[in-house]
Order: sequence, then C-alpha cells, then structure tokens
Amino acid sequence: MLKAAVEGLPKDLVRVGRVINDRNPKTGKKLQQTWYGRGLKKQQKAHAEGEKTLEELSPEKRSEVFKVFVGELAPFAEVAWEWLWFQPYTTGWGRKAFRSPNNLKAVRTARYDWFRSLARVCREYELKPDNLIEVIPLLGYQASDLVEVFAAQIDARTSFGEAALENFIRIVMDDSSAHEMGDHVIQILLKANRKEGWEAIEKLLLVAQRQEGLRQSIVDAVDLANPKAFLRMVKLIL
Repeated sequence: MLKAAVEGLPKDLVRVGRVINDRNPKTGKKLQQTWYGRGLKKQQKAHAEGEKTLEELSPEKRSEVFKVFVGELAPFAEVAWEWLWFQPYTTGWGRKAFRSPNNLKAVRTARYDWFRSLARVCREYELKPDNLIEVIPLLGYQASDLVEVFAAQIDARTSFGEAALENFIRIVMDDSSAHEMGDHVIQILLKANRKEGWEAIEKLLLVAQRQEGLRQSIVDAVDLANPKAFLRMVKLIL
C-alpha cells in the first residue's frame, strides 16, 4: 500500500519517496539492509540523495511527500521540520547533542533521519491529531519519535500544543497520573520553549529523592533540551 502511494507521487518526487521507503531511488527495489560492503555503500548513496532532495524541496512539494508517509500528521511534520533547524540533535551512534544551524549538511542529515523515524512509527500505528495525546503513552520506546512533533506544536502555541502542554504538566505534577509518565514527557517539556514546562521538570527532579530511575531519565534528557532549559537544569544540578 505504501509502495503504491510512493509510486503515485508526482514524477519529480518519486525518487525521494522511494529512498525514504528504503528502496533504490532509480529502480524502486528494496535496498539491502547491511552494515558493510557494497550494500552499505548503496544505502549511503541513496540516503545522501534522499536527504539532499528533501531539504531542497519547497514546503508545498515536501508536504506531498509527508502526506504519503505520515498522513494527517503532515502539517505537524512540516512545523516540526522547520522547528528542528535550531534545535539540539545527535548524529550517528554517539550521544553528544549539538547545534550547528549554519552547517547545512549536519542540519539536513538530522532532519532527514528524524523524518524517517517518524515515518516508521506512522507505518505501524494509525496516528492522527485527534488521538495523538491519548496514544503516545502506549507507544513505549517509539514515543520518542513523536517528541519533536509535540514540542514544535507547543512552541507554535497551537490549540493542540496548548492542550498537550497542559496534559504533560498534569502528568508530571499529579501523582495519580504516574502510569502515564514516560521519558517522552520529560523530553517534550524540556525541548519546548515554555518556562512552565521547565519548572515542572525542575520540581520533579527535586522531589525524585531516591528514585534513581526517574532522576536518570531527567538527566539523560538534558543535553537535548532547549538551550535555555539546559542552562537552568545545569544550575539546578550543580
């Protein structure tokens, strides 16, 4: 079904759609998933083309691609795509977050990898704007693929973003909502540029006391936080 949707894209978008779907941009055949040799080189070459093309598309053209992979979340993905330009991110296996908005290669790789992760989770679950807040606690580790979507909506102060912010702060502050708590809640509130979210996480860290797992989850999320939130958390910890 997804393959057919990709092949139904306008001719100038088919190649990038194929690559996002892990297929050869020219032939449409499945790319060999390997970590060495010629197969790896073919993967790298294909995805290098994919990230360059996706970066150079107009918002209107990019939206057509987004709709194929994330459906009704396409407008949310576009907001997050623009928002990611100035956010901390990691590349490769190393967990060392950094920002380099003037380094086009670094930015486009980070944004391309992020969208491919979002597309993968959307393949497995029927995610829509009206069920996203309720569904995210059920996604386990895959909830992390939606963090940027939520944080970008909160920063844009959309009605969805405001509802999400209120919901996540409630989860943090209300002991009866502990079953809804997850790493994604901490990450979203630290990434979004909203003081009330940062304050909620600061209070949570202070009351964590001997809850080593909770403290570790908060500290682990600090390097990818909004730069202002990062400074606040460092001062609090030190």
